[in-house]
Amino acid sequence: MTDIAHPDSNVDASANPPSPGWLRILARLYDPTVWVGELAGMRHRRAALVANAYGRVVEIGAGTGLNIPHYPADVAELILTEPEP
Repeated sequence: MTDIAHPDSNVDASANPPSPGWLRILARLYDPTVWVGELAGMRHRRAALVANAYGRVVEIGAGTGLNIPHYPADVAELILTEPEP
């Protein structure tokens, strides 16, 4: 079996990270862009995903926080993390 490398496999993505300004713009545009998906069912899926959460919860990759309103009152502490600045 021969390994086939992707043409960009030698490119270090961390060498040219997106600028913080560009990431802020994308974050501000994300929620308005996905509203159709939220209305079409993602809102329900988010609510179902976190419905049984309780106690101390850590959400990894919280993005713009679209899951936050769906957490039940049984959540004593909600810790949100996001790898993008």
